[in-house]
Amino acid sequence: MPIFSLHGKIAWIIHVIPEYIAISLLAEGSYNKDLINFNLKRATKFAFFMLTVITFLVFLFGKYILRIFGEDYATNSLHLLMILILGNFPFAYNSLFTAIKRIEKNNKPVILT
Repeated sequence: MPIFSLHGKIAWIIHVIPEYIAISLLAEGSYNKDLINFNLKRATKFAFFMLTVITFLVFLFGKYILRIFGEDYATNSLHLLMILILGNFPFAYNSLFTAIKRIEKNNKPVILT
């Protein structure tokens, strides 16, 4: 296994959370367009709550989790893991925005993002 690949895999696992929430929002919004605002608020709260909790846990326990693979690995990859996880917040916003634009069938902003 190449060095420094585990933090990327951990960040990717966390990365799919807002992606699947946005897919769920797209499905719900396509089914019932009257509840788009309600579903958007609910999806946004849930996505950012999950990301906040997971980010907090990684900031607290990330070093201990990465120590399983060695002290040097934990020391050198912890900061990169934190940066990758913080990058999930803008990605969550972008995923939800894309889902809403697809529901509205306004694809020009989706193509640009």
